[in-house]
Amino acid sequence: MIRFLSAMAVLISFGLVSRTWAQTAPSTQAATASVDVTAKVKDLVKENKLSITPDPDELGADPAVGTDKRLKVEYTVGGTAHTVTAEQGHSLNLPSDADGDGTLAVTKATWGLPATIGTVTADVTEKVKEGVKNNALTISASNDAMACDPGVGLLKELKVDYSVDGKAHSAKANEGDDLTIPAAADGAGSLVIVKATWEPSPDQAQ
Repeated sequence: MIRFLSAMAVLISFGLVSRTWAQTAPSTQAATASVDVTAKVKDLVKENKLSITPDPDELGADPAVGTDKRLKVEYTVGGTAHTVTAEQGHSLNLPSDADGDGTLAVTKATWGLPATIGTVTADVTEKVKEGVKNNALTISASNDAMACDPGVGLLKELKVDYSVDGKAHSAKANEGDDLTIPAAADGAGSLVIVKATWEPSPDQAQ
């Protein structure tokens, strides 16, 4: 009887320890929230083109089971660097019309949770500068106008830092809206675009 009770005590103790370890053990999923799939994506480049619909089967990995993921691809076309992201289940075709002509080369591809991959910000300063006419700017906050899409499937925001007669200003426009500079409050004077970025809106960047 004593041996039986001792054995039961050991089993109960082992069960409690196992349960405690399971509750406190680090999450494998959290530790592998993203994976490097560069080699896999490179293999999919055929005749200087890449066409992919990212999902666990296509990429051969699922770093966060049951959670929608994002594919981030860094690549060059004719030596010019580009970055694009695609949500799980959304088609990605490279090069895009805005990339120009040249050899397509994938330099890095990451597959995982948006929070791990991070938000992509495109510097569109030169593109916005091209829109300045007669010391004023009216430009559409759109992928077409910016010639890129830094967050496929996400609502984006255009941010512009500029100066009028040396006085610094900044302006923003949501995707689909027009941005007009200088604003009435800026006054008249020499317009200089300092910096412009095109990126997912803060409330949607994950």
